[in-house]
Amino acid sequence: MDITLTYRDTDCIPVSDVGLDPAIWARESAGRFRTVAALDAAAGARVAGALEDIAVLNSADHRAFLLVSPGARVLAPFVIFASDGPLQRAEQAEFLWNGRALLPATSSRVETPELGDGFSVSTAERHESGDFGFRRWLFLGTTRSVGMVLGPVAPYGLVAVEKIAEEIVSSVRVAGYTSAADRERLDELDGAVSRLAESWPA
Repeated sequence: MDITLTYRDTDCIPVSDVGLDPAIWARESAGRFRTVAALDAAAGARVAGALEDIAVLNSADHRAFLLVSPGARVLAPFVIFASDGPLQRAEQAEFLWNGRALLPATSSRVETPELGDGFSVSTAERHESGDFGFRRWLFLGTTRSVGMVLGPVAPYGLVAVEKIAEEIVSSVRVAGYTSAADRERLDELDGAVSRLAESWPA
């Protein structure tokens, strides 16, 4: 899948060329990043552990990255995918929010130079391993959809890496993608989030 983007090598590590031993790849990648980002040994070890955990996320149909806040205090996976065809309405809703949410989702309309109009949702969710924050972006194209996921990350840490993710999102380009410019559908998604919030138990 031909996805291009720009990022700073001081706060983003691409998951690529992992090879047969993710642990070795993680240690070597973390060592290089530690030098670039001027991290201490403890922070470098945290980065290595996170890279080993997310090494399995990279595949032919999406790209994965580790976003790193200053001092490596917050580490979060960031994944980009492009569907083979346009996501259907039910698939769009399933991607953006789910029944694990702890609080009403917050949403926003977004626009990038390459992907056009899109929609973003932030959620706090309860999973078996704990409570986590997520932010998702969805862009609707004429022949395919582009989605991006930031998280899981500790809910309080989401804000520490959101800006990094937003800058990457604004640069993403996907070969063969043309925006559907379906503002009516984006309005419907925004309205759905608002209705969910209004009906949330007090």
